[in-house]
Amino acid sequence: MKVGLVLEKAKYQSLHELLYYTKPFEEATAFVVLNQILEGLKELHSQNVAHLDLKEANVLVCRHNDNKQNTLAAQVPVIFKLADFGIAQKMKKPNSKIQKKAGTRCYMPRE
Repeated sequence: MKVGLVLEKAKYQSLHELLYYTKPFEEATAFVVLNQILEGLKELHSQNVAHLDLKEANVLVCRHNDNKQNTLAAQVPVIFKLADFGIAQKMKKPNSKIQKKAGTRCYMPRE
C-alpha cells in the first residue's frame, strides 16, 4: 500500500527565507507573526504534542486572504504555519518532560 500526502504550497517558503530576503519586521508585524506561531504551539500543546524542532525554517509562510477582519492582522497578508513534525512527540500527559534529546543542535536549549 502506498501513501501520499497532498499539501498546500507555501507561497513564500519559510520564515527563514522571508527574514533573509526582506528588511526586518516592524514591531506590529513581528507581534502578528509571533502571535500566529504561539497560537500554533498552543494548539499543539493542547493535543499533548511537543514539536522538538521549532526554528524559523520550520515555519511556513502561506498566502491568507481572510486576514481583513483584524486591522493589525491586515498588515500581514499571510499566515504562518508550523511544519516539519518529523521528530515531534506525543506526550503521555500534559506538562510531562520529554526525555529524548532532539532538534537542530544550534536551536536546542543547553539543559
